[in-house]
Amino acid sequence: MTGKTEPMSGHHSARSSRRRVRRTLANVLLLAAFTQPVSADATIASGIGARDCMAFNAALEKESELAIDAYVAWSQGFISAFNWANVKQLSVRIDAAGVLNWLGQYCAANPRVRVFQAVQEIIRLNAR
Repeated sequence: MTGKTEPMSGHHSARSSRRRVRRTLANVLLLAAFTQPVSADATIASGIGARDCMAFNAALEKESELAIDAYVAWSQGFISAFNWANVKQLSVRIDAAGVLNWLGQYCAANPRVRVFQAVQEIIRLNAR
């Protein structure tokens, strides 16, 4: 042993490059989520967040804890993605109870709006 450490053969730079690509992709997807109009046959979100507020309202009426938890968890993931990927380094801090309260009020007033649009509004109003 000579006491010298051999440089890692590009392992660190490859990992750094993958991280940059993932961050860029996340930024592009997030930007697309905030700029594209929503049409009846095409959504910019997938999963339970692509459902309309009527579906969320139905989950509340049925007191379906599993469904309500799914909406809140999806919303918190969407907010977390915003916090991680936004270019202005703004952040939104809202707990599960706050998300549930917001969705309940917003969706009651806007039943035809999609859940992800309600979450976008949370972000718009709370990003600092």
